[in-house]
Amino acid sequence: MPTIITLLPSTRVVPVEHWQLVDKETGRQVFPGDKFVTRDGDHVVLRGGTPPTKPSSTGRVHCYVEERDLDHYWFPSVVDLMWVEVDDD
Repeated sequence: MPTIITLLPSTRVVPVEHWQLVDKETGRQVFPGDKFVTRDGDHVVLRGGTPPTKPSSTGRVHCYVEERDLDHYWFPSVVDLMWVEVDDD
């Protein structure tokens, strides 16, 4: 099943099919709609994100904060996630 990620505006096109957003502890791939708790205890729903655009970047994740009815763009580590590059082989 292909990953559906909403990309944020960027000056560089990143082929999202070469990236997966995964849970840092388990390595399990995550998808929009999955729920998480932030380091600060906020309950959020993953809406999408942007993979890294250069080696020094960690990318971003787009989350909906349920308690505050707000959208936020964070570093993936805020919700214990990370982007991993996948091989086409």
